[in-house]
Amino acid sequence: MKKYSLLLFTPPSLLWRAVVGLLLLLVFGCQAADSKPEAYFLKTDSPCYFFADHLTGATYYRFDANGFFEKTAREHMGIIPFGSGTWRQDTNGIVTMVTTNKIPNKVVEEKARPLIYKDKVFLLWPDKSWANDIKPVLDKIDAPEKKLHVYNAFLISEAEYTNAVGKPYPFKYYPHLNPPESK
Repeated sequence: MKKYSLLLFTPPSLLWRAVVGLLLLLVFGCQAADSKPEAYFLKTDSPCYFFADHLTGATYYRFDANGFFEKTAREHMGIIPFGSGTWRQDTNGIVTMVTTNKIPNKVVEEKARPLIYKDKVFLLWPDKSWANDIKPVLDKIDAPEKKLHVYNAFLISEAEYTNAVGKPYPFKYYPHLNPPESK
């Protein structure tokens, strides 16, 4: 009996392989589940599009491959070009958008950091703080209801961008955001 029990734990046995496989799964599986966002570099051969919903309107970003960008506000009252200019991305992944035609004789710079997390690409803005602003975004990606675009700019397809930017934002009523006043 002792001889047989020793054979179960010798390296070529099936039980040995199962134990080693389980250990590898635990070690590397936990690392995959605890993944962190990584820098995402915008395409330089075709445009990239981002969309953020603000519940009463939306903001769309188009980053062209030639270094031109356009920011469009879509409200229920109409479509408003919100700024355009040039963009560049540094080796750390930070995108700098330079708007030259919004305010005469003044250059406005806006920075964003595109990140990818669980196959979702989004823009993180530095004005709130790079580290503190990321947790709510990651929580949305991990949430089962997946309301990703609310207040965060996520990567969308060209078809989604083209279909939306040409039309005013539909008027929506959110009763849970405007409860009736108590008398």
